[in-house]
Amino acid sequence: MEIDLPIVISIVSLLVSILVFFKTRKLDIEKVDLNYKFFLSQQLQSYTDLLHQDFQSKRKEFSELSTILCRTNADIGELLDRYDLRDRKTSDKFLRHLYVDLCRDIRKEFEPQFPWQTVECLTEQLYKFKMLDIRHDFYMKNKKYYQKERFCNSEFFASNFAELTKSIDKSKYDELYSSFVDICSDLVKKLTQIKDDYSKSAEELSALMIKNSSEVFRLQHNSVLYKRYIRYKFLIQMIAYSRLDNIKKLDEVPYLPISEIIYFGSKMDMINGFILKTTSNFEE
Repeated sequence: MEIDLPIVISIVSLLVSILVFFKTRKLDIEKVDLNYKFFLSQQLQSYTDLLHQDFQSKRKEFSELSTILCRTNADIGELLDRYDLRDRKTSDKFLRHLYVDLCRDIRKEFEPQFPWQTVECLTEQLYKFKMLDIRHDFYMKNKKYYQKERFCNSEFFASNFAELTKSIDKSKYDELYSSFVDICSDLVKKLTQIKDDYSKSAEELSALMIKNSSEVFRLQHNSVLYKRYIRYKFLIQMIAYSRLDNIKKLDEVPYLPISEIIYFGSKMDMINGFILKTTSNFEE
């Protein structure tokens, strides 16, 4: 059988043309994509610059604040141990361990909302833990405590809260809360020093997001920058609006001092955890 050379050449030429077409098209698409990414980065450069400049200016403060938060929460746990009425030989856990577990459980309850929830809404939801009362918010069944209204998913939260609350003599509440305030003094001092600067940064970051919402190139078009921007803005707002700087000695001890201590402690744990996650994200 004879092969018609012109036909073969025509077929090969056609195949080559098709391959060249698709290769050229692929290169054109890649070129367009690269041009788009370059132009996008140019348009969003001001947001990138602000984000990294603000982070670098606060990097040392984040480290200092994290250290203070860790130390303060550890000292609170040790303080609770000093007021433990139980027989240590028959107690399963130290009060400091119950305190850590309670703070961790509250943090885990809210972490799925970070950083997409507003700080204001988060603060409002967290406030319920400040008002927890063992007489009204829990019930006992078969010698075990349960939540009347499920406000924390941990199955051990009710029993841990009850154990911690019942293990401290109410007549010592004034003394305990006064010592708690003293322990928090370094944290309060630090937050008071940086509050204005962080409030200003929070307002600037929010204002730029509002401005960007009316621009052609949105932060959302750069997913890495957008996620980093949102996380950082949330962290700055958490610190600026934490209200931890309101911890102070009062004429009368709070109605539910143990709940208030757990409430503030869980905030410290949340902020410190988010500082560590956010700063490590910048270093990736």
